[in-house]
Amino acid sequence: MGTTSTIPAVKKKMVELFGAALPVPTFYAWPGPSTPPRCVFLGRHPELDDIRIDGQSEIPTIKAGRKQRQETYQVPITVFSFRPDLDPSGAALCESDAFDIASHVEDVMADNVTLGLSPGVHRVSVETVASTLFPFQKGWACELVLTADVTARLT
Repeated sequence: MGTTSTIPAVKKKMVELFGAALPVPTFYAWPGPSTPPRCVFLGRHPELDDIRIDGQSEIPTIKAGRKQRQETYQVPITVFSFRPDLDPSGAALCESDAFDIASHVEDVMADNVTLGLSPGVHRVSVETVASTLFPFQKGWACELVLTADVTARLT
């Protein structure tokens, strides 16, 4: 792992693992106005929130020489689902579909707690889920934002 941050390596590995395991396309960031009706991307939709990751690091032990830093940050993972039916049953199906996709994301994370990036990455896990269901175009959209907490050691 580089000494500055593990953020780029972690995000690339998430896209690789999700791309191989999920039943929907996976993107490094919001795929733009032609977003597929079912997909996963890292970060948030730029019209709904800013695309930002704030990392923190600290020196967990005092020793002579080069210090190791403990890095912690959160990566938002957006699950997007759209149904063209603008009625209550379309809303329920849309939300159910988004949570089904999210369960695949959580399975990938549970099976790869270091994303294969150890010894640098200590742990990656989904800690929170925020759900937004809203009318979109002529149907319903559901945006789930899963927050992955990352802990890594920098040398």
